[in-house]
Amino acid sequence: LIIMKKENYELYINKTIEFRADLDKTCGKMIYFTVKSNGYIGHGPIYLDEITLKSAIKILSKMVETLDGEFILQDVESLEYYIKINVSDNGVRVEGRIGDYNQNQLQFGFLADQTLLSLLLKVLEQLK
Repeated sequence: LIIMKKENYELYINKTIEFRADLDKTCGKMIYFTVKSNGYIGHGPIYLDEITLKSAIKILSKMVETLDGEFILQDVESLEYYIKINVSDNGVRVEGRIGDYNQNQLQFGFLADQTLLSLLLKVLEQLK
């Protein structure tokens, strides 16, 4: 019996925001996100396929280098759930919607710093 431990990544944390990702490799190409924003808490999976994952890694790698661009991690199981990151002169803007595939979901948005980009890239690369 092999028990897989979930890997937990703190992508961005400040006084009002917590943005985390959990990987459980027994579930395939899936990232379980948790967002705590000004008292609101949401969590849920974003499922990826091979094409989406490769594309996401390519786009995010370029964004880490250039500190410019837009990145959308779209759930392949549901059009409702996504993580979108936009990098511009104004900083790193994160927005999205996550949920449990029932009625519970959280739509969120916050400003972060560029460290989030390389941390999320590390998470995506773990799924290869």
